[in-house]
Amino acid sequence: MGRRGLGAPLRPLTGPSRPRFSRQRLNAEDAPKIHVALSVSLFLLNLAFFINVGHGLKGSDAACWARGAVFHYFLLCAFTWMGLEAFHLYLLVIKVFNTYFGHYFLKLSLVGWGLPALIVIGAGSANSYGPYAIRDKKNTTTLELCWFYEKTAISALYVTVHGYFLITFLFSTVVLGLVALKIFTLSSATAGKEKWQHWKGVLTLLGLSSLVGVTWGLAILTPLGLSTTYVFALFTSLQGVFIFCWFVVLYFPSQSTVTSSSGTTRADQALTVSHE
Repeated sequence: MGRRGLGAPLRPLTGPSRPRFSRQRLNAEDAPKIHVALSVSLFLLNLAFFINVGHGLKGSDAACWARGAVFHYFLLCAFTWMGLEAFHLYLLVIKVFNTYFGHYFLKLSLVGWGLPALIVIGAGSANSYGPYAIRDKKNTTTLELCWFYEKTAISALYVTVHGYFLITFLFSTVVLGLVALKIFTLSSATAGKEKWQHWKGVLTLLGLSSLVGVTWGLAILTPLGLSTTYVFALFTSLQGVFIFCWFVVLYFPSQSTVTSSSGTTRADQALTVSHE
């Protein structure tokens, strides 16, 4: 199967159905690989969290250090792959022409898995990981886990977690906003012919928001009250489910899928175009 760069034109759907998902298609296209990498990072993040919370502060200091470092690493991996999803979306939908990268997914993988490792190595060399307690408004300890040292490593926590998240979140939000503008601008040209395109654009943006991790931005609102905390926990915990549904709809299309030339469909197709 031939490989195309970003400058290749998006081919309209023809015939009664799209090609079914296959291993050859997964190997040829980069978009599903990025989705899988993000899903794996989220799965490992949840696994590391449950192991960390389940063990609490049990074990030696070295074991607690290791659990804190592993949890930190997969959290940063999840943030990084969300940012890479946004970067990939920007290249395919916004900056479509004259863009080409050799060994594209390999380079993304070096960033997605390598950059968090460098940050964790730096934080670990500064002995930042250790016991951490979460307290309520009455200063009562509600949860103990291995994370950053509660008193001596708070600055490292703010820089490598809060600051890192804020950068990726702002980038993803800007990219999603540009994509939304393009989707609804293009679909408005066919609004008289296909009235359902507006709602399809909304559903497309909801799927993309899960990929780029915009729902994590609800963490900024958690200090407002317990209700926002529950909403944040609900949407972030279901992020993997949303990505799975998006993956099934995009890569396992039904046999009844018909030809469409709308702007929203072109945005959907852009996600399946390969760099190399």
